[in-house]
Amino acid sequence: DKGLLKCQAKSCYSFSVDEGFTESASLSSIIRTDDGEILLGEAKGKLYQLFSDTVIPFISETGSYASLANIDGYVYDGTWGNGLKILKDKQVVAHLKGPKFLPNNSVHSAFKDSRGNIWIGTTDGLSKGKTYNTISPLLFDQIKGNVICFYELKNKNICVGTNSGVFIINTQDKLIKHLGRIDGLEGREVRCFHEDEE
Repeated sequence: DKGLLKCQAKSCYSFSVDEGFTESASLSSIIRTDDGEILLGEAKGKLYQLFSDTVIPFISETGSYASLANIDGYVYDGTWGNGLKILKDKQVVAHLKGPKFLPNNSVHSAFKDSRGNIWIGTTDGLSKGKTYNTISPLLFDQIKGNVICFYELKNKNICVGTNSGVFIINTQDKLIKHLGRIDGLEGREVRCFHEDEE
């Protein structure tokens, strides 16, 4: 009722060693949990919780954090080479690795679609399940390479961004399209998607 408010960033605040990071902190991912906690994963080191002026370790163990996701109140901690760790209340409740669960133990992405499916992207393909207990490799013979990201289209098909282009999977888990360099995709890695109104 007082007109238009224009907000403009005036300054940035940097977090480094003085705020709690290790000297060689190289952050790979950031998420917000259902409890409102902001978590930051180091590529090699610690999982931190961010506060307004400091960071503290979120859990005591160190690791190699390639990706983080918040799915159903759990933190999905994708590692560089040590599989997928599932965290709840600052504890590891499951540790998925090996060919039963994942095509490769380097996990770069995790995503939950609107139908309740959980998708996991690794260096050598993807896995899918309804819960973390049911995750298993999917389309291993058709989708190769580093799975970087997922996106759900309005028709419920899933776009998979990789280092060898785009793969599109329908709701029956069939690969319906692969777009790569031969189709005019100039870049190698696909890191994000956006479906517009048209």
